[in-house]
This record gives sequence, structure tokens and C-alpha cells, in this order.
Amino acid sequence: MSKLKGISLFYLLSLVVFCGPLLFEFVRANNTLSTCVFALLFFYFSGRKDEETKLWRRELSYVFLALAICMKIYPAVLILFLIWREKGWNKLWAVLQTIAFALAFVFLPFLLTEGGFSNISEIWKNFRGFSGASVSAAKWSDNLDSLGGQAGDYLAESVKWGTNISIETITFYICYVLSIMFGGVNLSGMQHILSMILRFSLLICAVVLPCISFKSKKYKEFVALAVGTYMLFPGVCNGYCLTLMIIPFVITILDWNNMSKGNKIFYSIFYGLLMFAPLYTYGIYVPSAIATLVIVTKSIVDIIIDDVKTFKQMHQEKKAKKVNESSTQKED
Repeated sequence: MSKLKGISLFYLLSLVVFCGPLLFEFVRANNTLSTCVFALLFFYFSGRKDEETKLWRRELSYVFLALAICMKIYPAVLILFLIWREKGWNKLWAVLQTIAFALAFVFLPFLLTEGGFSNISEIWKNFRGFSGASVSAAKWSDNLDSLGGQAGDYLAESVKWGTNISIETITFYICYVLSIMFGGVNLSGMQHILSMILRFSLLICAVVLPCISFKSKKYKEFVALAVGTYMLFPGVCNGYCLTLMIIPFVITILDWNNMSKGNKIFYSIFYGLLMFAPLYTYGIYVPSAIATLVIVTKSIVDIIIDDVKTFKQMHQEKKAKKVNESSTQKED
């Protein structure tokens, strides 16, 4: 954030403090805010791929990522960003260190509590008793029936929570609208298939692209991909988790002067939709979820285009090198 000073920094902080996800986070008082802070510190200390980062900063970034994982399990997806960020064998070392730190932060506190490691079973019960799955299907059916149509027939596990912003919910409402358009036909099977395709396509991109894009410098795109996968892939992810989209938003602002006019318009529209506070005031979360999906999709497309250009350039350089070697041999 050192690139912004004075009034520019004030405007950025004002946008962040008064954005919809953060205000919703304050209302719910969820520990996602702590997760967001640790994740933001992870990205800050890890630095950009094209910059030489000091060892102590990288080590500290692993610690902050481990703390984020301890707060919420899904930030483990950010390890994929770590794989892209590090070079050579440092990738494996960074992942192992992060896992070791996370395990230490989870289990060492048991030594200071009554009952010690016997309390692990309570954590497991808490993990399995995730409140997102506790809302009854009947209640959600009533809520959907009140909207009209045959949407109550779907009863998708994903949308039992009204504030869910994952791909499950996006596909649910797509099928809900289509159901109304086609006279209330039951599209629950289509919703399930579409959700599975989009979720696992996203996960595959999140896993594969960091491994093959070793020369890519699409920093903000990889940040958006990692954070977006954390929110969009799980079956249930509450609206306040969109607080983490502050991270790619801030990085996008810092890179603002290096972007084309088209990208500036694109990010203004979709980050504006994602951060628009009145939507959260009235409990409308689907537009923000769709905006997140669009931003992540654009990031994937930009990374793939950059990879194609990079591999094409490498192929041309290799071909030119062979021609030069052949010409040299002929001259000899």
C-alpha cells in the first residue's frame, strides 16, 4: 500500500471501510475479519513474483497463511497461490512449512487447556456441526414458494442459507429463473450438474494454473483466482466471506495506472457491484456473488492467454536457437 499516499490512500481506505462486505462482517461479528487480516498480511509479506523477497518476509508470510487456515479451513486454497509465487524446490518447502505452522497453531494450545488433547473431539464435533447445513429443507422450501413458481422443488443443499454466495447459489437462481420462463419445470437435476461442472472447473483451474504458469506475472489475477476459489467452490459460503475480496480489490487499485482503459471500466463495474453497500443492507447477495464469479473468470482467461503467449514465445525462441545453431554448423 506504500504506492498510495495522502489523499489517494485516504480514498482507498474509505472505500474499504465502507464497502458492503465489511459492513456486513461488522454486523455478523464473524471471525472472517481476522481471517481477512491474516490473508492480507500473507499477500503483503509474500510480495510479487517478479520481485526478490527477503527470506524473513517469506517465512512470515507462511506464518500468516497458517493463522488464516486456523481461523477458517478454506484459506488452505491460498496455498495454490504460494505454489505459483515460489520458485523451484521452494514451492514444496513453502507448502510444508505452512502446513507445519498450521498444525502447530491448532494443536499446541491444547497443552495449555484442561483435558489437553482429549478436547480434539470437541473441535471435530464443532467442525461437523457447521450451521450452514442446519436450516431445515422445509423452511427453505417455504421461503422459495413465497417467491412463486416451482422453485421449492429444488431444495438444493447449497441455498438452505439465505446469505450463501457460492457457485451453488448462483446456479440455483439461474435454474430458478429458467424454471419460471418454462412454466415451472423442475430443473433441480440441471442445477446440480451445472453446479458440479462450474465448481470443479474452477477448482481444476485453481490447481493447474499455478503449476504451469511458472513464468506468468499476472499477480492480481492469481490473487483473485485464489481468493475467489476460496469463496465460490464450497457448497456453503456466507456473504461476509466476500470481505476477502478486499484483497484483490486493493491489489487492483495499486495496479490501476498499469491497466488498459477497458480493464479499468471492467473492474470499476464489477468491484463496484461487489462492494455496493445498499445490496447488503437489503439482504441481496447474489449480484455480489455473480460479480465475484465474473472477476475470477476474467482472471482465469487472462492467465491462460498470458500462458499461451509465453509458451508461443518460448517455442519461437527455441526454434530460432536451433536455426542459429544449424547455421553455425554449416559455416564451420
